[in-house]
Amino acid sequence: MKVFYLTLFFVFFLVTTAAAVVNINTGDLNELTSLPGIGPVKAKAIIQYTDLVKNRSISVYR
Repeated sequence: MKVFYLTLFFVFFLVTTAAAVVNINTGDLNELTSLPGIGPVKAKAIIQYTDLVKNRSISVYR
């Protein structure tokens, strides 16, 4: 019984951890500020930078 509860706990932990993944390239302000060390100012800077890079043509990188 103890093993069952321990297994159940780890499965729950893995599922909740996997659901908390944030893509830094597509995350919005709320998702980015949920990351440790990222406040609203840094999140806005990340969003502005990814928007800028998205709009560049491929010739810029050659």
